[in-house]
Amino acid sequence: MEYATAFELAYRQNAEMLANRDMTTDGQSDSYLTQFDISVQDFWVASGPANSAVVRLQYVGSGTIHPGTNFDYITQYVTYYISSTRVVRARTTRNDFDGADALDPDPWENGNPVACFEGEGRTPSKLL
Repeated sequence: MEYATAFELAYRQNAEMLANRDMTTDGQSDSYLTQFDISVQDFWVASGPANSAVVRLQYVGSGTIHPGTNFDYITQYVTYYISSTRVVRARTTRNDFDGADALDPDPWENGNPVACFEGEGRTPSKLL
């Protein structure tokens, strides 16, 4: 769970940094991310095929954009498939998601590869 949480924090922080990077006419940054965090409210971990794991996180997030604009995320749901060779991420955009036992979002059907590893030596060992 720790690996998936750290990965999601980095993934969303990078996305926010790209989304909130405005440049002025003289090439200087006008707005940029100054703070970002997520808080996991619930999680679910299951063994996947062949020494892998599936992790679903429910979280909220917040941040600050220079010059001081604060923002908050509504509850987010993301599922990771993590193996010794890849990380696949799927995120739901449904606002009425009830967190049922069904694998939703399903990383095999709706996921995007977000990291690849070569060989067994790079397994995210904190999870597997």
